[in-house]
Amino acid sequence: MKKIYTLACGILVSGFAFAQQSVPATPGNGRPVNFTRTVPPTAQTSQSIYVDYDFMDEAWQTANTGAYTRYIWDMNMNYDYAAGDTSLKYAIVDFSALYDSYNDPGNPNFTAIPFSTYNSITIDSVFVAGGHENNSGQNDTILCKIIGLNAAGYPQTSSVLNTTSIVGNTALGDPANDWFTTSVFGFAPAYTINNNTQKFGVMIEYHGATQDTFGIICGFGDLGAGNCTSLPTLPNFAVESNFAPNSYRHDMRFALPPYNIQTLPTSTGADTYYDCDGSGNYSSGSDSENFLQNWTIWVKVTMNGVGVEEQGNSGIALDQNIPNPTNGNTIINYNIANAGNVQLEVYDVTGQLVETVDQGAQLAGRHQIDLNTANYAAGVYYYSLNVDGVKVTRRMVVAK
Repeated sequence: MKKIYTLACGILVSGFAFAQQSVPATPGNGRPVNFTRTVPPTAQTSQSIYVDYDFMDEAWQTANTGAYTRYIWDMNMNYDYAAGDTSLKYAIVDFSALYDSYNDPGNPNFTAIPFSTYNSITIDSVFVAGGHENNSGQNDTILCKIIGLNAAGYPQTSSVLNTTSIVGNTALGDPANDWFTTSVFGFAPAYTINNNTQKFGVMIEYHGATQDTFGIICGFGDLGAGNCTSLPTLPNFAVESNFAPNSYRHDMRFALPPYNIQTLPTSTGADTYYDCDGSGNYSSGSDSENFLQNWTIWVKVTMNGVGVEEQGNSGIALDQNIPNPTNGNTIINYNIANAGNVQLEVYDVTGQLVETVDQGAQLAGRHQIDLNTANYAAGVYYYSLNVDGVKVTRRMVVAK
């Protein structure tokens, strides 16, 4: 992986023929901040989930490295680096891999949901954790843009699929008018991507007067101070996110000549890091990553048409299994509009067939299957009712 490495006295862009430049070691005006996520109750349908990389990486890092730290970073599309403003303009999270972040029983060993299990996806809500203060009395605007990703999953900032906004001339969020007093900003794009191949990202922009301040929280696994040999005053030794690269930003220092890099990480994976071992090259595990690992931006999405067809158009009504989660016998009720040959197929999250229950020829009407999951490993599964080749699928959880 190519990285741009930063030292206290300058930077070197590894893999690029650029001269060394004198710039600050830490981008922007990031400040430590405390933030505790309020996880919503499990009230989703079988097709609706929350995808939250920051939450997932916190679970993994605290279980393995023992610490997770969050900084808040101010940004503004109207900032001017030459005028001495902060270096960050926008933040992006790519959601090219979908996880049930709050209900995966394998937490923190999360498993991505295969795109092949649904036909389209609706981005119901977007949540951003940050702070805002308004000192000008002028309108400030936070834009939430749903953007497309290329085939490799890299954000395409010019491919804007949907835009929602929050506008106000007082503090947006907490009324304290202090951008360190953080809130959760919510957007409701309710935007549907009508296939399961177009992956998406969320881009947050802030447009406001330069005397106003807006910031977004970003988290990282933290080994603490004093662990960077070549820069012992570095306050945090940051561990690379288990979901990297998922968070991107526009850093004006690198957007200027001679670098001309609009978005970091770059499409080739180059990013900033601290050369803690003094080798002059990036050394995974020996060098500290930057502090912009996981933007605290998450989404609630609904997977539509799970299976081959929507239930309403298939003549099949497949109910959610009861109980769910389950660790033994679970009841699956269904109704078929026409007589046919019926099979229940159960798949794990990798798409592997786990079990087939053959019901044979059945008359139109309501039926029931008693499925025994006692021998299933804990995890997320998909059960599909197949009636003469037409499938409808739901999701269930097996907990041990």
